[in-house]
This record gives sequence, C-alpha cells and structure tokens, in this order.
Amino acid sequence: MKASPLVVVFGALAALGGMAHADDECSDALIDPVATPLARGGLDAQRGACPRSLVMVGTGGSALIDTPGFHGEIDGVVSIGLRRRVGDHVELGLSVGQRYVFVQNAVNTASEWQTEPFVLTAAWAWTPSFALVGAAEVPGSRGTDTIHVAGSLTAIASLPVGDRTHLHARLGMVGDRAWSLAGTTGRLAFRAGTDVVRRLGDRWALDLGADVQAGWFDGFDAVVARAGVQRRFGRVVRGVFGAGAPLGGGDRRNVVVMLGVALDVTLWRRGFSAAF
Repeated sequence: MKASPLVVVFGALAALGGMAHADDECSDALIDPVATPLARGGLDAQRGACPRSLVMVGTGGSALIDTPGFHGEIDGVVSIGLRRRVGDHVELGLSVGQRYVFVQNAVNTASEWQTEPFVLTAAWAWTPSFALVGAAEVPGSRGTDTIHVAGSLTAIASLPVGDRTHLHARLGMVGDRAWSLAGTTGRLAFRAGTDVVRRLGDRWALDLGADVQAGWFDGFDAVVARAGVQRRFGRVVRGVFGAGAPLGGGDRRNVVVMLGVALDVTLWRRGFSAAF
C-alpha cells in the first residue's frame, strides 16, 4: 500500500525535527504562527510545537457576507485561555469565551451573545520541534439545549530554517457530534497546513501560511490563505495581528481576523506570558 504524499512529507519533517533540540529554540513566542481558527472554541488554532506557559485574552471575528445584498453574518469573539507547561514535554490548557453574532437577511435582522465552548487542551512535545496536540470541548458548556462533543487531534513539526526563519507543518482532524430534540448530527474534517515565520530583527516577525481542509461540509471545505504579523515593543509587549481567507469549497466565510497585544513576562524558571 502506497503512503499518502502528505504523510511522507510530514514524516520527513518530524524526523528532521527530532534532530533539532537546541535549548533556546523555544525561548521566544515570536517564532510561533499567529492563530486564526475557523472552528468554534479554536479547536483548529494554529500553533508551534513548543510547549509554553501562557495566559491569553484574545479578540477576533469572522464575516460571511453576500456582497450584492449585504446579507450574511458577522461574528465577534472575546476569549480567555491558559496554557501551562508541565516539565519538559507536557502542556495543559483551557479556554472559554463569549461570541457576539449579528445576522442580516432580506427580511430580518437579529443579534445575540453566545457562550463559547469550554475547551481543554493537552500537548506532548517529543522535542521542541515535534508535538502531538489534542483539544476537547466540555459537553454542555455552550449553555444551550444542544449537547456538543467536539475535539481535534493534530501532529505538529516546527523546524528552524536558518537563524531567523521557522517552518511549521501540521496534520490532523477536527470533529463535532451534536444531540438535540430534533435529532443527532456529526461532522468530521481532515486538515493539513504549513506556516513560515520570519523574524525581521529582534522586534518584528511575519507569518505566511495556508491550510487545506475537507469533510466538514461533506466535501472539500477550503484552502485558507493566512498572514500574520507580530511586533515587539520593549522587552515584554508584542502587537499581534492575523487574517485568513477561505478560498473555494463549502466554507462561505469571507475573512477571519485576530488582533491583540501580548505581554511576555518571565517568572519562575519556565516563564509566563499574557496576551490580550
């Protein structure tokens, strides 16, 4: 049986990642890609392989607009997350948030606040260059009559390419099963993606990437082209911006954005970061 080209490429990256184990490889979060997730709760958020201790407060949103009639949906999200590095190889985390949804069609206009799912995450990093990351939604945490069991599993390889460039590759899946009085429905998608993060001096980092996903809409979902930029102000403050655009497929969203300020404050031996 022939192996998939994606599996072969990812296996080669993982093998190379096992040879890269410099102690300072995880020292600065500027090497990580800027996350612009599409799934609820950030189950498909992009990240590097390095385990980190983080506290994050983020804001972002997405738009699905039918431009001829200016109909569609605009979502805004405010989320709080925690990631805690445990030892050299393990990371545990959680996140929760609120979503504001505005919907406009030819007849009605509606808006409401929705509770984002409570998501638990765990990562195991074989080396600073290779990790397996899982995320799971706590059932019932959305505060609705519909019960969701959702999660993701992703393998990540992060490779230094020269002194100031990192290549991040990922391969994984994301799924959701929902139960309500109306019945049961399920979704499962497979995804693959890459990011190239380039540091420009000690203060700037640029991120270009793309993700391919299929299965969520019973076929090809989209190629998501993404870009991000980070700018360090002083020793502890980073400005962060990211945007992604789904192209083709069943995902009709026009754009996904994330904007924030990150504070990296070193405490204890492992470090502490706050982002908002």
